[in-house]
Amino acid sequence: MAVVLDVFSRRIVGWAMSNHLYTELMLAPLNTARRASFVGKQILQPKRDRLSGYAGASPPMFFLTGVARYLFVPLAEAVVFAMLASYIFSRTLVPTLAMLLMGHAHAPDAKTKPNLFMRLHRRFDRGFERMRGAYIVILSSLLVRRRLFASLFLGFCLLSAGLVFVLGEDFFPSVDAGDIRMHMRAPTGTRIEETARLADKVEKVVRRIVSQNELETILDNLGLPYSGINLSYSNAGTIGTLDGEIQVALKPDHAPTQNYIDELRALLPRRFPGVEFFFQPADIVTQILNFGLPAAIDVQI
Repeated sequence: MAVVLDVFSRRIVGWAMSNHLYTELMLAPLNTARRASFVGKQILQPKRDRLSGYAGASPPMFFLTGVARYLFVPLAEAVVFAMLASYIFSRTLVPTLAMLLMGHAHAPDAKTKPNLFMRLHRRFDRGFERMRGAYIVILSSLLVRRRLFASLFLGFCLLSAGLVFVLGEDFFPSVDAGDIRMHMRAPTGTRIEETARLADKVEKVVRRIVSQNELETILDNLGLPYSGINLSYSNAGTIGTLDGEIQVALKPDHAPTQNYIDELRALLPRRFPGVEFFFQPADIVTQILNFGLPAAIDVQI
């Protein structure tokens, strides 16, 4: 069977059947598809409906704000432009190329010696026929034993449900990028120079926990940004001179980053009472998934 599927509307616009894969088997559905593409209302209307559906779902993307707008608006524009190009090409370029291709088609000559590609094609055709024959035999056997097959299939499904205890629970697994992004917030009213001294003490604790052969660099960003533009595009959650962000970069051959984060999260609040610490996503994947928000939860009783 040869089938021509319209990619835009996802509809079958031409089909034909034969015992072997000859040129005529390919030409018959192409001729049907060519005639349907020009005069068939059953093809034009679904294409317009599909285009209208995709285009109508895109405008709400332009009302998004923040990181989500910069992420999803280009995707929506790409989809709309791709659908428009597909619709235009399906009405102009594709039928023209199909006519040019079919104009040079000819029937196979039985006296012509088959070349390498023809021999490979015939060998594949024979193998496919054997596979189809075996499939028919297996399917016929299973249809006779419907109850047995249904019982075995349901048992396999029930056994597969036991994999839930060994599968991961994260839809997007965590990414170990070798970066630690830690935010500290000193008590209200702390001056910037006191925040700098506190950051030096926190750095010493970090250097004691992270071994020197795994530590690449430590960068501190303290207080408010100098420019309002940097403040508006930052997701650090900084509100004043009492805030500081410490970024730790690890070398390629390092221990799991989450182990260091868990140790710092348990040790720092005990060493520095009254100072708040929370860890923000350092990798780009997690930052995109949470739409660039700090994702900090502060529960006070």
